[in-house]
Amino acid sequence: MKKFYVAGASKEMEERAKPVMAALRQMGHIITRDWTKVIDKYGPNNEKGILTTEQLADHAWEDLMGVWNAQALLLLAPQNPSTGAWVEFGAAVTLDIPVLVAGDCSKCIFCLVPNVHKFDTDAALLHFVEHKIDTLLLLPSL
Repeated sequence: MKKFYVAGASKEMEERAKPVMAALRQMGHIITRDWTKVIDKYGPNNEKGILTTEQLADHAWEDLMGVWNAQALLLLAPQNPSTGAWVEFGAAVTLDIPVLVAGDCSKCIFCLVPNVHKFDTDAALLHFVEHKIDTLLLLPSL
């Protein structure tokens, strides 16, 4: 059982983040923070206007703590504009947490650092997690 944070665009959460999180749970892994539940309740970018600035800051901090507590971050490289996923990606890179990226991240030079591992699709990333994640997480930090 491993602990993962899944980063992705809120606009793509139904077709990408939620299925990936469900697959990880089915494999017996832990999701350190399920941000999709917050989006479901309050809407993306607090579009329902329910949360105060302080509450938004608390949710942002909880997302970052989810990254901190993860053994690896899975970035579902957004196909739509997204800020939060890339902030979470940067936090993981800074903390030297292994990052597995599904999709195109060729426009981001930080995808070239050693602790970032790229996969063409979400399915390929999940296959790696299911069959080979232990080889990655047993490697010493750089």
